[in-house]
Amino acid sequence: MQMKTITAVIVEDEHLESELLNTFLTELGGIDVVSIADDESSAIMQILMHKPDLVFFDIHLNGKPAFDVIKAIKNANIETQIVFTTAFEEYAVKVFEFSNLPFLLKPIDKALLKDVIEKFRNNKLSNKISTDGLKYLERIKFKDNKGIIYITPIDIFYCESDGRYTKIYIDKKNFHLVSMNMKEIEEILNNYNFQRIHRSYLINMQYVQRFDSQKDTVILEKNGDKIILKVARANRGIFMN
Repeated sequence: MQMKTITAVIVEDEHLESELLNTFLTELGGIDVVSIADDESSAIMQILMHKPDLVFFDIHLNGKPAFDVIKAIKNANIETQIVFTTAFEEYAVKVFEFSNLPFLLKPIDKALLKDVIEKFRNNKLSNKISTDGLKYLERIKFKDNKGIIYITPIDIFYCESDGRYTKIYIDKKNFHLVSMNMKEIEEILNNYNFQRIHRSYLINMQYVQRFDSQKDTVILEKNGDKIILKVARANRGIFMN
């Protein structure tokens, strides 16, 4: 019996990535890529127009999360199923643990792509669009001495108090100095899995690698960067419970 052709839209702002994915899908056979979109507005238009079976969606378009695409699909109540593609493994680990939606890490592996297609054909992919985990990709406003800076919670490694200011570290060496004290930062990041481990430190718990109960220190690791921070004895329970 001949397989039903799967219609697909690719949403990707990197031309080489979209062409590679398109080639893979063509080689797998039985898939018709009806459109390739490289920004939010064109993605929404193409998805609502074609109502494809599958959307291969790089959630980071032109440097920022493309939430409007998710909202448009959800509000339109169409049967389109989403397969997220991402080059950032930490996004996949944190965001997609909140959802049954599948994801593919870039560069995309053809064998894994084939597995996703087979799961779709066997009705084993969920079309439930949950936005719970996507909050970690939202951009949050922070005040600095030049005005407002936007930072995505999942990008924050840890925060360090600096008097009336706070250093928001993106990695071991690079930070944004914001004109907000640690208490203000803590309140903003309260719902994003951050914990105050010391009067000087607020950490992103997803980057915790190890807690040393003898030394009262915690090791954080992000993209190969490691940092050891002191944990106040009163806050040891964060790791012990």
